[in-house]
Amino acid sequence: MTALLDFFVQVRRDSHAQTVAAMSSGGSTAAPIIQITARQLESLVRITESLAKMRLEPLASARDAEEAIRLFKVATVDAINSGITEVPLSEAQSEVAQRIEDAVRRRVAVGSSVLYSRLGAELSRLGFEAKLIDRALYVMIKREELEYRQQRTMVYRAR
Repeated sequence: MTALLDFFVQVRRDSHAQTVAAMSSGGSTAAPIIQITARQLESLVRITESLAKMRLEPLASARDAEEAIRLFKVATVDAINSGITEVPLSEAQSEVAQRIEDAVRRRVAVGSSVLYSRLGAELSRLGFEAKLIDRALYVMIKREELEYRQQRTMVYRAR
């Protein structure tokens, strides 16, 4: 498990160094900053343990930790490359994203949940693009209006 801790510390250091460099240069960094949270570290531990359990081993090995780290990197890089978090929207796209957010607020009452797939299908039937739907939901989750539940199969409206 020290491999996980070392990875966590290294990613945090790299992220901090990139942020400081970007702030001191007054511009943005050329490469996106990959960050990691304590919650993600906990997930890495669970993945590592799960990999050992799949082999019916009572203890996780360094190989399991390395595989968990590899999976994290692939998923993180994939999320960055998807463009959900990094690409600025045009004015027209921002307006559409706002209309999507309004539609979500009308569809999902505060304190209730809906299947993620059903919500996406309903919004698609209204003529919204899947990428803008994902972006609007991402923004609402970051603002803590929505939460993913049940391994991202449900969307819960918190406020």
